[in-house]
Amino acid sequence: MPEKPEDLPPLPRPLLPAWLACRPHWLRCGWTGLLALAQPLVYLRLLWKSLRLPAYRRRWGERLGFIRPVHVDVWFHTVSVGEFNAALPLIQAWLARRPRDRILVTTTTPTGLQRVADTLGDRVSHAHFPQDLPGAQQRFLARTRPRLAVFLETEIWPNAWRACGLAEVPLALVNARLSLQSAAGYALLAPLVRDTFRHCTLLSCQNEDSLRHFQALGVEPAHVQVAGNLKYDMEVDAALMQQALQWRRAQPLRQVLAFASTHEGEERALLPCLRALAEVPQRLLVVVPRHPERAAAVCKLLQQGGLACRLESELGLPPEAPLAEKLADTQVLVVDRLGALLFWLAASDACFMGGSLVPVGGHNVLEPAALGKPVFIGPHVHNFRHIVEALQADGGLFRIDDPLELFQAMENLLEDSEGLQRSGMAARNHVMAHRGAVKKTLEALLHLLP
Repeated sequence: MPEKPEDLPPLPRPLLPAWLACRPHWLRCGWTGLLALAQPLVYLRLLWKSLRLPAYRRRWGERLGFIRPVHVDVWFHTVSVGEFNAALPLIQAWLARRPRDRILVTTTTPTGLQRVADTLGDRVSHAHFPQDLPGAQQRFLARTRPRLAVFLETEIWPNAWRACGLAEVPLALVNARLSLQSAAGYALLAPLVRDTFRHCTLLSCQNEDSLRHFQALGVEPAHVQVAGNLKYDMEVDAALMQQALQWRRAQPLRQVLAFASTHEGEERALLPCLRALAEVPQRLLVVVPRHPERAAAVCKLLQQGGLACRLESELGLPPEAPLAEKLADTQVLVVDRLGALLFWLAASDACFMGGSLVPVGGHNVLEPAALGKPVFIGPHVHNFRHIVEALQADGGLFRIDDPLELFQAMENLLEDSEGLQRSGMAARNHVMAHRGAVKKTLEALLHLLP
């Protein structure tokens, strides 16, 4: 049953006394001060990440708002690859409707920027999202002068939103989601949340529950709507599907199982399941870590666990090419290439979605579902609870509690070819039946343009 606003935990008065609750600008100053003090740690973390992914050492100036001056009509901000994939149908619809508009897309990760460049090329500009410091945000807006700012999902940044308000830039939060668990965290800073949302012109939510959770925090934007989830409007790339089909025809493999967007600690937990599944001859397991820079460590872990494991880059061929000979002695393929997930989902028979055996909250189950693949997922799904429950009810998704149950559920489905096909079709039909969020969101955004 959907949660009601009264189900939200009350604001913890001992941690937020009344005199502070009445002064949200003090909270904003506190947030800004903490972030400013943390800047050395932020850049040390980027340096550490760059040891595995050198792109983290590039374009640092953009993170402080030093972007090349480029006046844009619409600024879309997404976090990384997953959020950009959700925004992609909306951006493409905008370009189709208003091809002359100049669009800027920001992300917080270089993998996100690479995905933007690979997908949209020179049709849009792209940059790193500035740190949420007043100077960085004001500098960024002065150099870009957007007519409209569109933030995705839970990208709620006090100084960025205030800077948009001061610059009289209409701001929309679209595909917005707020779980009960996240709402409990935001309740600690409810006055700051309310103050931040004063600068939000449009709040477009994925579902009624998210809207109720925002309202329980006192959010009262001028325009509110429930438009549905943009992820349902994902377009299936026909060329990608054809590549995947050709690759499968070239292989002697009977079954391919994808383990998508896995996190640290999850591969170790999956080891018994992977070993048991790999006992079937000519079955290939494909592990796609959420962060490709972890691939080498994941491959080493699986090799130490007794599996014949290789990195995708070791094959020396693009994935669409025939790899039968090189895969003959491989049980597990670990993907270390950015942007490869959709290909391997399309080439698989079924998919386990990671971030769900560890308390991350799950990842986008609609990508494999849109490709007609049955989806398995663990117990931690709070980021996508509504989608998971609806997809499960329609027969396209299976929830499991642990790796042993995952092995048993996968084996049962793989032994039932008709059931496998039926579940994949149910997943695909579920996605098709819930499309339409892009159109509704686009129309609402167009009304915000000055």
